[in-house]
Amino acid sequence: MAGRLAQCTIETGRILALILTIGLHFQSNAVYKIPVGSARYVMTVVITPRNLIAVSAVFLALSVVFGVLNNQKVKSLRLSAASAMAERDTSERRRRRSRKRIEDSRNQCG
Repeated sequence: MAGRLAQCTIETGRILALILTIGLHFQSNAVYKIPVGSARYVMTVVITPRNLIAVSAVFLALSVVFGVLNNQKVKSLRLSAASAMAERDTSERRRRRSRKRIEDSRNQCG
């Protein structure tokens, strides 16, 4: 158990170091040349705080959209589960009534 904890701590430390490296890398206003398609077309991307804020706002808007869709799906699942339970209860009541009627008819005849 202790070895596993140490391994997790080492992995966490590596991940944090990578995040810190990426964060420091993004703080500088570096220009990145990203090849698009063939090597002749190169797209220049400047990473600035404004661009990062814009990208984070886009992701935040997407998360809101997916949250609303997930909420609607959960509501529909709850509704279908409730209707399934209601149908099950109704069928159980019908079964009990039919058994009771059969028992009553047997008691009257016998």
